[in-house]
Amino acid sequence: MKELSLQRNGKILQKTYLRYFFPTVLTAMATDIAVFADAILAGNLLGGEALAAINLLSPVTQLYFALTVLLGLGASTVITAARGKDDAETADRAFTSVILLAAAICAVLLAIQLPLARPICGMLSADPRLIELSYRYYLPFVLGTPLQIALLCSVYFVRVDGHPNYSSAAVIAANGVNLLMDYLLMGVAKMGIAGSAVATIIGNAVGLSMIAAYYLAGKGKERFLFSLFRSPRTLWKSVLSVLSTGLSGAAGAALVVPRMFFLNYYVQHTGGSDAMIIYSVCSSSGVIVSMFITGAAQAMIPIVSVCYAEKDYDGVKYTLKRAALVMLLCSAAVTAFAMAYPEGLAAMFGSHDLALRGAMVSALRIYALSFPFMAFAYLLLYYDLAVKRKGLSLLAAVLGNIALQIPATCIFGAVWGIEGVWYSFFAAQALALLLSLLAACLFAKLKKNGLGGFYLLPKTGGARFALSYYATEESAAKVSALLQTRFSGPLDPIRANELAVAVEDYTVCLIQRSGRKRVGVDVLLYEAAEKFSVVIRDDGPGKNPLEGEHEPFSPADVVADIAKNTAYSSVLGMNKFSFEVR
Repeated sequence: MKELSLQRNGKILQKTYLRYFFPTVLTAMATDIAVFADAILAGNLLGGEALAAINLLSPVTQLYFALTVLLGLGASTVITAARGKDDAETADRAFTSVILLAAAICAVLLAIQLPLARPICGMLSADPRLIELSYRYYLPFVLGTPLQIALLCSVYFVRVDGHPNYSSAAVIAANGVNLLMDYLLMGVAKMGIAGSAVATIIGNAVGLSMIAAYYLAGKGKERFLFSLFRSPRTLWKSVLSVLSTGLSGAAGAALVVPRMFFLNYYVQHTGGSDAMIIYSVCSSSGVIVSMFITGAAQAMIPIVSVCYAEKDYDGVKYTLKRAALVMLLCSAAVTAFAMAYPEGLAAMFGSHDLALRGAMVSALRIYALSFPFMAFAYLLLYYDLAVKRKGLSLLAAVLGNIALQIPATCIFGAVWGIEGVWYSFFAAQALALLLSLLAACLFAKLKKNGLGGFYLLPKTGGARFALSYYATEESAAKVSALLQTRFSGPLDPIRANELAVAVEDYTVCLIQRSGRKRVGVDVLLYEAAEKFSVVIRDDGPGKNPLEGEHEPFSPADVVADIAKNTAYSSVLGMNKFSFEVR
């Protein structure tokens, strides 16, 4: 009985979160990882001007990332929420609509950028040398648009299928090949900066081939619905659902684009090419913390979405706390490293110019102060997205990117020059976090919509009670006795006994079919319109323990006799069995 605890805990959710965190760091930030690798090798192989030229095109790469967040994150969030409600049709419609939408967007991007590649580079810099270098990188980069969009969208789907490690492997393979080809094409073959873009294309092709193999093997849970072509109205509704869901998350990435355009211009205007090289190193170092920020936040989204759809509000809180802790540790670690050893970051990007070293070290230390504030501002943005508060999420995106950063840069730059620009990042991000928190508090008070507490979750409609334990064959009977006591509060003794027995026998089936000595279990009781329902969530193998051949009067037969309107699903590696009793 020592291992038995009927207090609700977040063990299953924590296990799921940590299983998704590291793969999500790689998959969600696939574009930035590629750009990050390109920046390091370009800086070391080709020099500071090549690094600055690649960084000048960061608004374009950020736009691609925003589009994949809009499509991939939007669709995967819809899919996850639909599965939480056992609605496979909605999930398949979202999957189908995103494939069609992504194909259309790729065609538009190619049609616009190919003929305008050189003028676009001219808009990004006034330095002829940087314009020429940017153009050499940009043209092959544009040609690889379909591969990049397809890869970055598809990894979201593989991840929510419950295979985060496979999606991570595809991204690791893509970026590993990218690194190898960077060295071969830029260093050995002497292709210059164009070799970096070609290397990215080859890497994306390798990663996408792995995703294609996954779907050709029949492992994907989503299905392409050709029937949607016969119902344009249904297709359009599905497209709007995906876009509206992913909008606030994509806005957080898309609004970085005008911010980057402005900052690139302002830094060059205020400090010249040397300042642009310094800023390139600072912004590239920010990619490191951005990987962990997006990994921590986006690993949280599907889990929070499932818990919120199931009205498991305690589960929402557990997951947000875990994400906040991971976010704090990661952002603090990167900030501490940047403050203590900025020379190492500068050397990482190939900066060996002693004349710039002092100014670069100072800029890195100042810039790094903004990392923790940026981390928690994005955490709020993604949390609001997961719980369907799209307005607050969009507000956080606007505040964190352009509403405060551009004015702060102008004011600080006018007063303190280029050094003031570095301080403006800290000031803007700190103020954005503060205003986002204030907006959430005002939202709860002004709307009067039944939301309460720090998490702004509904005060009613959640689980009547929830508890957790580690299930074993030995503990099943003891759990039943304790559950009967807990169920006796809202239910009459007969119904309480039935529910306790159903949970006990389901636990026995779960242990027998799992092949494990113990399995983590959450039990939640809901009440609505004089009807009670029970949800049993476990972290065992993803198969229904009640299916298959059983002896007469077996535990499975007992559960089938007691439970009404049963449903079984497996989402994100968490299995859910639900049933009702009147």
